[in-house]
Amino acid sequence: MFDELISKYPHQHHGYDGLPRVSMHAQKWELALTRWQTAIDKFPNNLAFLVGKASGYMELHKFDSAQYLADRIFRQYPNHYQ
Repeated sequence: MFDELISKYPHQHHGYDGLPRVSMHAQKWELALTRWQTAIDKFPNNLAFLVGKASGYMELHKFDSAQYLADRIFRQYPNHYQ
């Protein structure tokens, strides 16, 4: 389903958002990180994608990577609270 969304609407974020979320729900953390990165490459300023990837890092206990990404988020969105 999400692959179809990406195929039909490659310039919209919905499909790119769904794929990593499904992977996270299935606890396929490495796949989720790969999919989050694909989404971030396409939409580099999408806050939800950045937060999603940071969450994936935390699930894998990759705390340094999660912190690095969190620092980026705080720099990029200093006034945004989620």
